[in-house]
Amino acid sequence: MDAFGLWNKELVKISRNAIRTLDNIILPNNPVIVFDIDNTLLDWKRELIKPISVIYHYACMLGITVMIITSRPGTPEVINWTQSRLMEEGICEVKFYYFRKPDNKNCLKFKENARQNIHKRGFNVVMSLGDQDYDISGEYAGIGIKIPIIYGGSVVYASSPLPSEGSRSSSKKGVVPSSALSKISPLPPTPPLILNPIHPPYQFPQKKIRDQSDLQDQDPHH
Repeated sequence: MDAFGLWNKELVKISRNAIRTLDNIILPNNPVIVFDIDNTLLDWKRELIKPISVIYHYACMLGITVMIITSRPGTPEVINWTQSRLMEEGICEVKFYYFRKPDNKNCLKFKENARQNIHKRGFNVVMSLGDQDYDISGEYAGIGIKIPIIYGGSVVYASSPLPSEGSRSSSKKGVVPSSALSKISPLPPTPPLILNPIHPPYQFPQKKIRDQSDLQDQDPHH
């Protein structure tokens, strides 16, 4: 089996594992599932990663609110293209998109603050999916599920931050530092799950909460 076949097989296992996990947890009030975009919902060709989209559709069936936190820069062009591309692939029920402000280079802090902002809005993140550790771990991340990528003909998991999505566009497509990757040899028998405590479902006043200064969010319905 080639690398693409192994990658797809691993993604199917991850999808089944995530769905089984969602079936076996008690959902809090206002549950949310958070997706990254690049190498999570969309691959290096900007095509839909279908096994991960299955998780999205299943979460929607369960009534779990979908939110997206991406390190893509929050310029009008990027925001419009991203939302249009995902909607073309059927990813339409997204409550909020969080885009990184272009001058904020700290993706880890940005994603932490985005999840904190979600919590302040009165939601509880039950699961986070992404290809980077900072996508799926930390406060208010819920259950973290890491997504592998293909690099150098192998299926790998990123072991340290890759270049941000904004910087990748200026580099050779698909090339990332080998120091940022850890090979899976052999593939693990079950996809990795990172368990994080889910904050009790406290109720928050229903008032508009001002966004933090280092993140941007977009409600596609307004």
